[in-house]
Amino acid sequence: MSSGLCPGVRISRAEELLETTEPPVEEIARAVGFGSAAVLRAQFVRRRGAPPRAYRRSFSRTA
Repeated sequence: MSSGLCPGVRISRAEELLETTEPPVEEIARAVGFGSAAVLRAQFVRRRGAPPRAYRRSFSRTA
């Protein structure tokens, strides 16, 4: 599945969803155009230095 967006744009959108919503990472991966959570995770770690769940946790602690 390809969204037509470059990976950087998809990662940025995934960041927004991780910060502001609660769906599982697998659902977010599909929503932004990655074929699986594993692909999102690999790209996320490569570009942001942390997996999506850790990134999400860093925002949930502020509550």
